[in-house]
Amino acid sequence: MRRLIVFIILFGLLIATTVATSISYAKYVIDCSTVAANLDIDRTKPTGIVNYSTKDPTKENVIVTINLSEPICEVQGWNLSKDKLILTKEYRDNECSTIKILDLSGNENAFDINVNNIDREPPKIELLKIKNTNENYEKYANKTHTIIATLKITDMKIKSCIDSSNIDVIVGDSVSNCTKIIQNLNQTDTEIEFDLLLTNVEGDGSLKLSIPEAFVIDAAGNSILEKEFDLNITIDNISPAGEYSQESLQNGKIKAYIKTNEEIRLLEQWQNSNNKTFSKTFPANVSYLLEIMDYAENKSNVEVNVTNATYIIFEYAAHNSNIGWTYGLGNYDIAGKKAVQTSPILKIEALAFRITGKADSNFVKFRGYVNSYWNNLSDYGKCKNTGYKYRLREAPDASGTSYYTMSSPNLSTINNKKYIQFGGAGINMIGNTDYNGKNPIPYDAIQGKTPFPYGISGLEVKLKDYTELSVVYQILVYGKGWLKTCTNGEMATAGYNLPMSAIRAAIIPNSEVKSLVELWNKDVGTYKVD
Repeated sequence: MRRLIVFIILFGLLIATTVATSISYAKYVIDCSTVAANLDIDRTKPTGIVNYSTKDPTKENVIVTINLSEPICEVQGWNLSKDKLILTKEYRDNECSTIKILDLSGNENAFDINVNNIDREPPKIELLKIKNTNENYEKYANKTHTIIATLKITDMKIKSCIDSSNIDVIVGDSVSNCTKIIQNLNQTDTEIEFDLLLTNVEGDGSLKLSIPEAFVIDAAGNSILEKEFDLNITIDNISPAGEYSQESLQNGKIKAYIKTNEEIRLLEQWQNSNNKTFSKTFPANVSYLLEIMDYAENKSNVEVNVTNATYIIFEYAAHNSNIGWTYGLGNYDIAGKKAVQTSPILKIEALAFRITGKADSNFVKFRGYVNSYWNNLSDYGKCKNTGYKYRLREAPDASGTSYYTMSSPNLSTINNKKYIQFGGAGINMIGNTDYNGKNPIPYDAIQGKTPFPYGISGLEVKLKDYTELSVVYQILVYGKGWLKTCTNGEMATAGYNLPMSAIRAAIIPNSEVKSLVELWNKDVGTYKVD
């Protein structure tokens, strides 16, 4: 009985196990069939579209977004949305790279990322070169000069144009009032090169350019940083000042000194000390204005007034019967001055020269011309003061080729001194006779004549040697004023029938001739005898 019961139990368990197994198997077959019927195998790469928050130049971060066609796996360094369909990343710097993605089935794809529009650098400006029209002294300028600064601006993408009004020109510690012009502008997307032309620059001091912030803004919105350029040029609009002094040397010459308040350009043939103290030796008296110029080409004049020189004493005298003798001492003195101031129609009737000192007696040579009533070369006039014998166009003889010197035999005595003389006193006096007491000047030859018709009408002065010195002379003629200054044997005349009214002369070092001639020529055409 016990065995029967055990059998029945074991048989029941077998049947139950068989039934359960059959049911499970049936379910498995059904589920796989359903999956096989409803699920395709995924071998397609995931795709997507890459978008950038901006492709324009920017100084902000750029956000890159990839919109995907299907869910993907996580990508290191990127943010993946919850639905796994959007990748995003914020870029602080420009970067070109490739990222790989995997979909949930393990399919792979790659996307190129090109972030190249981030620009946080401000535009850069540099000074390329400087040009100054002050030749040979380009480190100095005044408002007469033109200064050109060539500048260059570089950037990834330049947006704005330049405006010269935004550039400050600094002279010393102040903004200078000047003219600023932009020229020769050459601009590309990434570079601007231009010339800044400066004229009429006022003030005094070192020259600088101040470039303000925002002078140039690039396409990303970056402003140029404030910049100052030292052009290494000194602006100087103040003329130099000079003082003259002199000392007498044992040989009778004068050593002249000029001291200036600033360094100036070299003075020709003057000895120089530190470009502020200059000296020169003069053998004879002379007065003139010497132009001095500083490095910036500012000019002024220093009066050189050489007196007390005895190495060469150059004296000259003019006589008019209405006035008498007037004298000059070889510098700025005008012989005939008193006669001209009395009446401009008066003429120099007699002209005399005297050279003394250590110079050779033949060092200075003279030739004069006389317009006389006695107009035949065989007729002579006679000076009523000195008894000197003269004739028409005396040169001193009829040949017109010889000269008088201090060694000539027929010198005149005037005020107890020996002179070379041309013409004579009384040449415009009614009734005055020739040397032989004949041919008196008639009333109608003089009376009512304006100006007086007779007198010294021409002069030549020469030196024996022009190695160091020159002779300068100028005559005043009624109706014409001062004539052009003559030097070294040039003929001073307005015509042999036009006598002179006044004269001035000087012996001067060759280096100073230009200054003296320029000074005297300022009076050409005038009657200045002050």
